[in-house]
Amino acid sequence: MVQDLEELKLKQDVTLNVRATVADYMMYWHKLCLEVSILVSSGIVGVSTFGVDKSQLSLALKIMLIAVFVVAAGAASWLILKASRLIQELRGILVRVDKHDRLFEVGAYLADESIYPSAWAKFDAVGMDVIPKWSMALLVATTAVVSSVLILHS
Repeated sequence: MVQDLEELKLKQDVTLNVRATVADYMMYWHKLCLEVSILVSSGIVGVSTFGVDKSQLSLALKIMLIAVFVVAAGAASWLILKASRLIQELRGILVRVDKHDRLFEVGAYLADESIYPSAWAKFDAVGMDVIPKWSMALLVATTAVVSSVLILHS
């Protein structure tokens, strides 16, 4: 009996540590997605606004500058996609830990309801959540707007 309680306590401690560690990693990767998109978008705007005299650029140089912006946005998007996949893997770990702790089971802790909504038990292993989507949208929008302004500016 005492050994069973010690084993249960050990399992509970492990799941709490796993949950805390995985949640910290998820926050880190979400933050990285936002920071990468803001940094690259700011760089694109900064270079095009303050770093280049647009009136002195030929069309060929404008196109080359736009190509550099597209490459920078593409590289940042690649990093965000990698981070998004990792976030989904981490979310899957959290769901498994929470299933182990019976947080989705009705009546396990509260009468006639579960701690978590049942929808939280489902996760898309290849999907992308809101933060990476918005991070990539920021990159695409910034690149498109700045490129348009560069081409249209005489």
